Amino acid sequence: MKKGVHTEVIVLKCMYIENMMRPYLEVDVAESIDMIAKSIDFIPDINNVEKLTKELIATSPLYHLVTKGLIDDEKKVAEAKNDEESYQWAFSQNYMLYVQIVLNMIMVPLFDKLMNERGLTSELIVNKIFAWPLMSAKNKPFVELGIKKFFDGDYVSSIHILVPQFESTLRRMFAAAGYATTSIKKSTAQHEETFNEFLNRDDIKEALGERIHKLIQMVMVDQMGINLRNKVAHGLITFEQCTKGLNLLVIYLFLLLTNYLVVKEENNASE
Repeated sequence: MKKGVHTEVIVLKCMYIENMMRPYLEVDVAESIDMIAKSIDFIPDINNVEKLTKELIATSPLYHLVTKGLIDDEKKVAEAKNDEESYQWAFSQNYMLYVQIVLNMIMVPLFDKLMNERGLTSELIVNKIFAWPLMSAKNKPFVELGIKKFFDGDYVSSIHILVPQFESTLRRMFAAAGYATTSIKKSTAQHEETFNEFLNRDDIKEALGERIHKLIQMVMVDQMGINLRNKVAHGLITFEQCTKGLNLLVIYLFLLLTNYLVVKEENNASE
């Protein structure tokens, strides 16, 4: 690529990023957080990712012949053994690429500006989340501490606090809406479904909506995604993985939940 063309591409990318951030910087900081919570611009469009994945496979005739697997913590955690698994592997890679690009090029710079130039504080984030009617009082002290740790720059502590609290908050949200979150085992005692089993339920997928459900799934439990819930729960996450961007992604998931309410007449959750 010629130098002039390369420079033009960089300028266009910068303009695109600035245009994406501008609406959130032209309003009061509290309104900006409201807009971020409601926006799906930061979430991959599943149809677009599927289209890109199919095009990639169609233009790469040898794609299915290439061994595809995922090594994590020196263990093979996933491997594509057939065409369907190869497609899912490629889809997951493209999906997470979009997440990382948006996170690192738009969301982190946006929050940096809001924090450094517009006076965004942990209290404003906490107030937004705590104003949500489905926020359980049992989770509030932990979530408040986790968000404060993020603003203190202690991303390790914040992630380890907020990730299990997100799972708990999501389960309690559905419990408040009348959804079962437990299963009966042979002993007849009630046991919490694993988070992966819970998210795989059709009623949970339908209530969350495809786009937000996929983001939560890829971030929290999918081995081809970040698998954050399981890495934190089992002590597999590394110090280096506890970044500002990853921490912000978890906070964004909390903000997304504030869009859901209980519709009593349908006994269901509504976006």
